[in-house]
This record gives sequence, C-alpha cells and structure tokens, in this order.
Amino acid sequence: MIRNLFVWLLLSGATLALAACCGNVPCDKQDDYADALFFKFNLDSTSTQGFRRKDIDTVYLKRYSLPDTVLNTKPTVETIRLLRPQRQDSLPIIINNNTPFTAANNRKLNSYRYTLFVVRYPATSKPKIIDTVRFVLDNIKLDTRLEGEGCCMYYRNLSKIVEVSEMRQFGMRQNTVRCDVTKKNGQDQPITLNRF
Repeated sequence: MIRNLFVWLLLSGATLALAACCGNVPCDKQDDYADALFFKFNLDSTSTQGFRRKDIDTVYLKRYSLPDTVLNTKPTVETIRLLRPQRQDSLPIIINNNTPFTAANNRKLNSYRYTLFVVRYPATSKPKIIDTVRFVLDNIKLDTRLEGEGCCMYYRNLSKIVEVSEMRQFGMRQNTVRCDVTKKNGQDQPITLNRF
C-alpha cells in the first residue's frame, strides 16, 4: 500500500516538474497561417481582367465538406458574407483551418472545397444581380509535419497546392490553374483573381 502511494507521488512530482520546465521555455516558431490560402483581386481597372473596387465590396464564400468515410460525416455547406470597405479591398482574403469558418471535427483546409462569389449589382434601386464571378478552390493538397524537440514542438507546412477554376454559367469550370502557394523565403504567396 505504501509502495503504491510512493510510486504515485513520484510520478505526480515528475509530471509537475516536467510541466513547470516546459512552461518556462518560449516557443515562438508556431506559424498560425501555415496552411492558410491568401487571395487578392486584380484591381487594375484599366484592364479587362481587373475588378472595380465597388464590385468587390461584398464577397461570398461557400465551404463544401468532402465526403469522409472514416468519420462517417454528412456533407455540409456553409456560406459566409465578407464585407470589404474600400480601405480594405486591397487586403487579401484569408482562408485558413479556422478562418473565416470555424473548424469542425478537427478537419483541415484540404477536407473542403470552396467557392468564392463576387456579385455585382446594377446602379438602380432594384437589387437585381446582373453579374456573378465565381472561383472554385478545389483539390487542396497540404504536406505538413511537426518539428522541434522537447518542449518546443511546432507545426510546419512543407507544401500548399490548390486548383483555382473559373465557373461560368451552368456550373461549367474553365481555365483551371494549379497553384503552388508554398511559402517562399518565409513569405506567403497570394493568388491573384482576375475578372473573366
């Protein structure tokens, strides 16, 4: 009985000592945007491929879950509306594991397909949509690993690849481009979206 109590106290003390040691070690290598995808709009209004600033003040983003036979989850569709005032229209749209949608079932970015909608309304009082530009973000490939040692373990992304397609009428995808957006020299690589 005393031997079991002694072993229990010894293990508890060792655990507390290790926790106290790790709590004092700073670990600032974690990259919160390791898996993030960055998108910006072509704002060159003199080009036929550029967006006008007023056209991108409201952007819709849909997230479709891919089938998961392991977790046996039902496919879901979520939509979010991003309001972008003119002073923010040059900032990138960031899609990350927990931004702008919340994470579900510990699923990462590559467990979903996304559609980004840019909606343009006429300059009349009737709110009728006259133009929708859609981009499909699909086949997201992430290559990741844990690095570090001891108390300082952090998550590192080695590769990020996404396919970006234009979607026109009737759901037909066109001009699919495979984009390698892996960080280069520590900098994220934004994908520029052009009007088509």
